[in-house]
Amino acid sequence: MHAPTDVHFVAIKCILCYFCVTIDYGIHIQPSERLSLVRYVDANWGLEFDDCQSTTDYCMYFGGNLISWCSKKQQVVSRSIVEVECQGLVAITTNITWLESLLRELRFSSKDPLTIWCDNSSVIAIAANPVLRSMFNHVELHLFFVRDKVADGSLIFGEVPACDQVFNILTKPLSSSSCRF
Repeated sequence: MHAPTDVHFVAIKCILCYFCVTIDYGIHIQPSERLSLVRYVDANWGLEFDDCQSTTDYCMYFGGNLISWCSKKQQVVSRSIVEVECQGLVAITTNITWLESLLRELRFSSKDPLTIWCDNSSVIAIAANPVLRSMFNHVELHLFFVRDKVADGSLIFGEVPACDQVFNILTKPLSSSSCRF
């Protein structure tokens, strides 16, 4: 940064304190009897004040262990949170398709249907409705891939309350009390 202020130094100090407290933390892989895939998708809308682009976030757990995650700024400026989360569904469905083929290649077959957990019921309704026509024509082109998966029964959606969304840490700002050590 070209002109750091006291606010920046306080933020850096907070980050360094976090690193000192969590230096022994790591990614722990836990054994599990039930090897199923669990997926969550979330997005923010308009929190990026510089360019108004939204962020799509998703994560996947296999046997209770985090195996894939993404936090990526979208390339387009979206007009609604539904549009933002539809783009997120397309991203995670693409990733699921790849991971599913990898697991098949490793001779793993899951008895459970592929379920994506989302906190927006409107997005779930749009993705599951093959005849929905509205102002979402530009998003609808991307959703054909998701709708094909829903239509053939290989993908279902579940709704999770926003307060229980696993990936809120990447899309929502933390309160100041969360940063105290």
